[in-house]
Amino acid sequence: MDMIRWLATNKVVLTVWGLGILAILLASIFGGGKKVEPAAAVETKPVETVVETSTEVTKPAVAAVAATGAAATTAVLAAVDTATETTEDAVAATSEVVTDAEAKVADAVEEASDAVEVETQEVSEASSEEAVAVAETSDLADKSSDDLLMMAREAYWDNGLDKAASLYSELIEREPSVFEHKGELGNVYWRQGYPKKAAELYADIAEPMIAGGNGERVSNMVGFIGLFFPERATNIRKLLDAQ
Repeated sequence: MDMIRWLATNKVVLTVWGLGILAILLASIFGGGKKVEPAAAVETKPVETVVETSTEVTKPAVAAVAATGAAATTAVLAAVDTATETTEDAVAATSEVVTDAEAKVADAVEEASDAVEVETQEVSEASSEEAVAVAETSDLADKSSDDLLMMAREAYWDNGLDKAASLYSELIEREPSVFEHKGELGNVYWRQGYPKKAAELYADIAEPMIAGGNGERVSNMVGFIGLFFPERATNIRKLLDAQ
């Protein structure tokens, strides 16, 4: 049934059917005329009447077929126009998407370039600071430990952390038994963003601090030490409990 409905409503099929009916009618008209001519008993007038009648009957059919064909052609052209417009819209939309994608890629490349420039500048500045710190520490041989400690603390408070770390390291090499140097270097590492290195130094000075009567200060550090060195923190707590 669906096939029959489709055949009955399809304009192209109706056009083909109309042309076929027209061909059959024309064939019957002209073919019938040739068959009637040899018969002597048949008068010409009735034949002409039949021809005229057939022609009159055929004209509406031809007009209907032509109208159907014209309607089908119009429908096909409309469909083609719609498809063309849809294709053009799709092409335009695709072009917009491609343009947006290209713009985003260009922006991403530009941002990446800016980030690389900033990072390069930061690395260059850090290298310069380290070079300055090395140059300054090379002249420390003539400085006393008190001078180095004062310079280290000034650098720490002026946010010259690399210089302060170098000075404290020099002090620790000179006076390894002075645990305050390690404690202050641990503070530098903390501000530089190296908490584990700071905790290690705090753990190193915990026992001498307890022995020197600074158990309260150690008790404030032991929790932080336990984040990175739990076993050492346990031993430190035992020392604190034994006081």
